[in-house]
Amino acid sequence: MTRRRFQERSPAGSARSVREPLLHASGFREYDARWRMDQDVNLAGLTRLGRAFGALLLELDSGAREVVLGHDYRSYSQPCAHAVGLGLAGAGLEVADIGLATTPMAYFAQFHLGIPALAQITASHNENGWTGVKMGHGLARTLGPEEMDRLRVLALETDPDWRPGGGYRQVEGVERAYVADLISGGPLGTPRRVVLATAHGTPGPVALDVLRGLGCEVIPLHADLDWDFPHGNPNPESESFLAALREAVVAAGGALGLGLDGDGDRLGVVDEAGRVLYADKVGLLLARRVASRVSDPRFVVDVKCTGLVSDPAVLPGRVTWEKTGHSYIKAAVAREGAHLGFERSGHFFFRPPFGRGYDDGLLSAAHLLRLLDEAGRSLTDLADELPPTWQSPNFQPHVDDARKYEAVEEVRRELEALAAAGGSLAGVPVVRVITLNGARAECADGSWLLVRASSNRPSLVVIAESRTGQARMDALVAEAGRMLARIPGVAPLDGATAG
Repeated sequence: MTRRRFQERSPAGSARSVREPLLHASGFREYDARWRMDQDVNLAGLTRLGRAFGALLLELDSGAREVVLGHDYRSYSQPCAHAVGLGLAGAGLEVADIGLATTPMAYFAQFHLGIPALAQITASHNENGWTGVKMGHGLARTLGPEEMDRLRVLALETDPDWRPGGGYRQVEGVERAYVADLISGGPLGTPRRVVLATAHGTPGPVALDVLRGLGCEVIPLHADLDWDFPHGNPNPESESFLAALREAVVAAGGALGLGLDGDGDRLGVVDEAGRVLYADKVGLLLARRVASRVSDPRFVVDVKCTGLVSDPAVLPGRVTWEKTGHSYIKAAVAREGAHLGFERSGHFFFRPPFGRGYDDGLLSAAHLLRLLDEAGRSLTDLADELPPTWQSPNFQPHVDDARKYEAVEEVRRELEALAAAGGSLAGVPVVRVITLNGARAECADGSWLLVRASSNRPSLVVIAESRTGQARMDALVAEAGRMLARIPGVAPLDGATAG
């Protein structure tokens, strides 16, 4: 096999920038891939990625023959999908192109079409200029770190040969079948006024169809498609996104506000009083409903979630903690036979009989609406039944990708030394440090502080929770700021940003 020339950075405007693959190594993340278009990847590079993914699928399953291909709504997403599809076909696979789709719609298409493999072109909530690929091998299963490492080797070092026998076809009707599936339980008994915010991202039109199909009166907030994102990034963890949703709910007299991210797999929630309910608290409400319907209820949560999930008086059943990341949680839900998994970021994973195991913001919204319908109560009332905690937003101080894991290691060592010496964090003794994913220091009063590396951005993630009051939570955040200020290359902890 002849090795092709390969570039990691592209001289803009040159013939080489079009002809030769551009595919920077930094884009291969723990469980998906993301690059800045025309800076770190070009269309030729995406074709090479598609061929490498096809080769990986054939390694994992010699009988693999078909792949579902979809793309989100950005100005360059369709040509990116075509480039990846060309590579998949060149690897000898049949591509079933479903066109414009949310990521959950693409997951649904795998079941609907009986095709286990998936490539969804999406940069999710990242800023314009980014693109990426979420890839799956198996139903309700996305690539994990080992498979991503192998994909990186295939794409950057091996350059698999073109293979005969591939094909490409367009598939119609997936969106219609997806909507019908989500509303198949029938309309709600009591229609509710719902504010829907998508910040002009991909799920807007299909979300309107689903919510109206459930009988809701829908007040759209930036729910039309506009790939320039004039009102900010479509991210239900962004404080500005949530602030706009809160204002709209109060102004419209809505029963609740629902916010979806750029590719539709995450959900953010605001109650009728304009209060943001972080997704781990929403997950608790949904998990309690699930627990009332099954024997031996089992749940999976990520390390960013509220400590309330460990209280059997709040959530009956078995709870497994897992690393943050949709691939990790999805795999753990399947491994543990869990009925529901959820992340603080807004991913919810319902397994049968409640779902198919993949994360879907609209399915989660439908479950929440049916919970309110069955209870005949407001979201505020249900949320107020939970013991109070004070939670910080996500803080994401910038640090280079090459440096972020070292920075977390420095924090981990400091916190573990503190715990070993019987020390305190903001005046309360540290009882243990959980190192499953970053460092989560848990204190004697039930409060905790987490510092971890973001899986898909050049940043850290800092979150704190208190069981005793806002002041305690603020003190933990301040402690994190002081620790990080001593680490070179970490930006100041001076504001909450997207999760």
